[in-house]
Parts: sequence; C-alpha cells; structure tokens
Amino acid sequence: MEPMTTISHPVAPPVAPCAVESVDERTSPRMAVTGDLDLFTYQPFQAAVAWLRPLSHGLEIDLSSAEFIDSMGLRALLEASTACEDDARVSPTLLDTSPATVRLLERTGVCDLFRLQSSADQRRSG
Repeated sequence: MEPMTTISHPVAPPVAPCAVESVDERTSPRMAVTGDLDLFTYQPFQAAVAWLRPLSHGLEIDLSSAEFIDSMGLRALLEASTACEDDARVSPTLLDTSPATVRLLERTGVCDLFRLQSSADQRRSG
C-alpha cells in the first residue's frame, strides 16, 4: 500500500481546520476536519473543497477530529454536498461523525444528502 499524500492548505493561524489526506484518481479524495467547523473555518474548508473539485469524483470528509459544527459549518457541509452532486452526481461521505453531528444532520433534515460511514466499516469493505 502506498503512503498517503498529505497536502495542507494555507489557513489563518493558529490552527488549520482541514487538510487533504489523500488524492488518488481511483478513489475519492479524503479531507480531514480538526477542531471546529464554524464561521472562522468556513472559508478555509470551502477553499479545500474547491481545490479538490477538479481532481475528484466524490469526496470523503473525515469528521473524527471535529469538535463542534455550527450553522456555518453545516452550510459548508451542504455546499460541499451540492458541489459533489453537481460534479460527480454522488453524495459526499462523512466519516466517523459524532452523535451530535448526526443529530444536527437529522434535525435539520439533511442527513440524506450524505453517506455516513465509519472508518471501521470502510476498512472492512475496502
């Protein structure tokens, strides 16, 4: 197995909220979110999604290290979903979502716009 290519996007200090973990022509690129996905990290998240759009036929967003998602974070996820649907006609995969994130998606009625998966499930199927 080849090592993952890690590409970090320039983000205002002190912490980068997202990093592209791997880009492979045969699979969907994976982006990891760390910390909060909110008003302050919305633009860097969108920049990472925009950077990946021409390279991908889908998108995996690893939320295992996301601590908090507010309404702007939800908007960022919805816009990523729209971009994936427009480009590849597939829903983005959200990996390792917390129970709070699943509740947010369910209560706002947007859960069906995403594929929810755990990393353990992905390893078994891959």
